[in-house]
Amino acid sequence: MTRTLTFGEALGVLSPVQAGRLCVGSLMTLSVAGAEFNVAVGLARLGIPTTFAGAVGSDATGRLIIQTLKAEGVDTADILVRPEPTGHFIKERYGLRMEPNVYYVREGSAMRQWKAPDPLPEAWLSMDWIHTTAITWMLGEPLRRQAQNLLENLARSASGIISVDLNIRKKLGAVPEWREVIEQMIPLTGILFATQSEIEELWDIHQVSELWSQHVLQGGHILVVKHGAEGARVFQDGELLAEAPSRAVRAVQDVVGAGDGFAAGVIAGRLKGRDWRDCLRLGHLVGAFSVAHPGDWEGYPLWEEVQAVGDDTWVDR
Repeated sequence: MTRTLTFGEALGVLSPVQAGRLCVGSLMTLSVAGAEFNVAVGLARLGIPTTFAGAVGSDATGRLIIQTLKAEGVDTADILVRPEPTGHFIKERYGLRMEPNVYYVREGSAMRQWKAPDPLPEAWLSMDWIHTTAITWMLGEPLRRQAQNLLENLARSASGIISVDLNIRKKLGAVPEWREVIEQMIPLTGILFATQSEIEELWDIHQVSELWSQHVLQGGHILVVKHGAEGARVFQDGELLAEAPSRAVRAVQDVVGAGDGFAAGVIAGRLKGRDWRDCLRLGHLVGAFSVAHPGDWEGYPLWEEVQAVGDDTWVDR
């Protein structure tokens, strides 16, 4: 049976019930999320056994994170519970963009004190797929060293595929700092997820093939490029392997978490033996379910729901 590991930050999420500026008396809902957390849930719902690793506080939010992952069928045995608080972020939906403003409260959080296991658990070394994002590297120098050492050890000793989603968040650092971190990660990975705009911002490259000709990526690297409403493409050694259009969504509710859902769909597709085009299509389907539902991950589909869409039997009358 295939198994996956995601490691990174999980946080509490406060979201407004209604759009508009936050003010005293604004009604909020509490949930939990995080890039790698979201991917773990997406994979589990698609029938892929998944382990999540990271650190949370011994507080109500930390307990909610563990309880939620367990309820979704994710293995939580490798989550460390520490005395520091669990981080949070707050959404605010107003203005001219679909994407909400996000405010982070994570200074001194448990995840910033996380220490990767040493030696690596045997179960990690036999994982079929290991996924993380560059966000973890940008949460402070001590955590960056921990994450980089872990990735180096996994690249040297683990047998599975390692993938990284760039997931640039400018509130965590300027573009040159992101580029330095990501270029340290790239040699240790096999598959990268990135948006076209991230590639252009990081390396001022507009033709994906230049990533190989300029030696940003090496032979064998696979790059999954997201183009938003235009769809997604997969490249290897500068050559296009596959492409697929995105799925139209009649009423977008919340775009946060769509990229993580897309990554979960692509990874699940590969682990289920699908070709790259089908994997992109599955990623788009998970992303579409995500944006059609409030919340980061709450709308991700179950595998039987994916099959129902494919069989055109979604509506049960």
